Amino acid sequence: MRTKRSSRPIVRLAAAAFPLTLVFGFWGCEKEKPPAPRPARQQPLQPDGTTARKVTSTLDRLKVQMDLSAVRAGLRAWHSGNGTYPGSIGNLNLEGLSYPADLAYDPARGTVRSLTYPEL
Repeated sequence: MRTKRSSRPIVRLAAAAFPLTLVFGFWGCEKEKPPAPRPARQQPLQPDGTTARKVTSTLDRLKVQMDLSAVRAGLRAWHSGNGTYPGSIGNLNLEGLSYPADLAYDPARGTVRSLTYPEL
C-alpha cells in the first residue's frame, strides 16, 4: 500500500524551503558597523554666490554671529576687570565656539572679526 503524499508539489517545496529561508535569512542579517562620523569643520563654508550655498551657509553665518557675540562679551568683561585686552582669544577660556579658527583678533585694539564674514 502506498503512503499518502500531498498531491501538490508546491506545498512540499514550500515546506522544504521554509527552514532554509530562516537559516540563510538570519545569517545575512549581521549588523554592519556605522560609518565613522566626519570631523567637524574648522571653518564655515565660503559664500560663492550660488543659491545652494546661500541656503547651506545660513547656519554657518548664524554660528559665526554667535561666536563673535560670545568673544566680544568676553573681551568687554576682560577689559573691565583688567584694564587691558587679552593677548589672545584663548585667554578668555570660552568653550563651545563653533569656528574659533575663523576669528581674527587684534589684541592692541581689542577687536575681533570673522574672516569668512568680515561685514559682521
